[in-house]
Amino acid sequence: MNRNVHKVGLRYNDLGVEGAVAIADAIQGNWSIKAVDLRRNDIKDAGALAIAEALTINLNIVDLDLSSNGFGSQGGVALAEAFKTATKLETVDIYGNEIGDVGAKAIAEALAMNQNIKNLNLG
Repeated sequence: MNRNVHKVGLRYNDLGVEGAVAIADAIQGNWSIKAVDLRRNDIKDAGALAIAEALTINLNIVDLDLSSNGFGSQGGVALAEAFKTATKLETVDIYGNEIGDVGAKAIAEALAMNQNIKNLNLG
């Protein structure tokens, strides 16, 4: 495991669900990673769920960008649950996804529990 990697920047790479799951697995096992940028990779709900699970294991993530990835309320709710325990997370960008009222409500509830998140972009 390369402990010198601090940022995973793979925006605009058409990773899809399979790629997001692979990245999530890598994030779980590498606590030196502090920033994840998967903007515009079409990860859908399944990819967002995998990333959310990784956030509950790797608690060192500070910056997360999952903007424009085609996930909906299921992905939004899963991420919100992860935000509750990801206490080092400061910046979150999930702009351009269709999280809807259900996802937005779940994120609002998570923000009440995790006050370390300082920058949130929902679009």
